[in-house]
Amino acid sequence: MIKSIYETHVQVRSLEDSIEFYRRLGLTFVHKIEERRCAFFFVGEQKQMLGLWETGEKELKRSHFAFGIAAPDLHEALTWLRSQG
Repeated sequence: MIKSIYETHVQVRSLEDSIEFYRRLGLTFVHKIEERRCAFFFVGEQKQMLGLWETGEKELKRSHFAFGIAAPDLHEALTWLRSQG
């Protein structure tokens, strides 16, 4: 059975704004490739990867993914997310 996600890639409007957003959430910034307009973060202890790819508005595809958190933290998640902007 699936226990986690190995890697996820998402399209973003602004690479710099997205890098700042995920840094505020506490993800570990790994690498940026300026000429390809992409950046990578590690997520969690197992260093699962999140890839961010900047794209034009017309090419942007809406998608979503979810981070796992401990059940006891669920009640505080919304407050914490708001505090991180």
